[in-house]
Amino acid sequence: MKKNFFLSAFAALVLFSCSNDEDDSGMDSLAVSPIVGTWLMTDVQIEEENSTQLNLFEEIVDELNAENCALLTFEFDAEGSVTATDKISFLEVNSGPTGLDVPCPTQSDTETSVWRLEGDQLTFINEDLEEETITVQIDGDTMVVAGNEFDDENLTEATIIFTKQ
Repeated sequence: MKKNFFLSAFAALVLFSCSNDEDDSGMDSLAVSPIVGTWLMTDVQIEEENSTQLNLFEEIVDELNAENCALLTFEFDAEGSVTATDKISFLEVNSGPTGLDVPCPTQSDTETSVWRLEGDQLTFINEDLEEETITVQIDGDTMVVAGNEFDDENLTEATIIFTKQ
């Protein structure tokens, strides 16, 4: 469930603690890590258009992003800590005479953990103090996570896009 929290969608979505025996040079490498900063889930791309549920989720994400509603946010700091804010669990889809109405959730779940990025492998510590590693692709201000990295079989055909703010 927590893997789903960090990776949900996507989500989103999982980190590793820094040991006390690291020297200052280890912390310097965190400071220049391309992942340090605030990342917002900005897009869900569907590989196959035959999934009605995924297509609906993609439309909801697009609509809420257009309204500046951040459904999933990760804030990675240079000291190796990350805070995830997830509003996805609080989405309410209402149908009416003009179609679907999906207001930006006012509630969110927030969790803080630690992280380590080695190449394209992002490792988190979950609430059970177990390491969970996912593959991320970072290119400038864009981070891509394959849907199969999430603990949700509904996202296996999706790609989750995060944009650095």
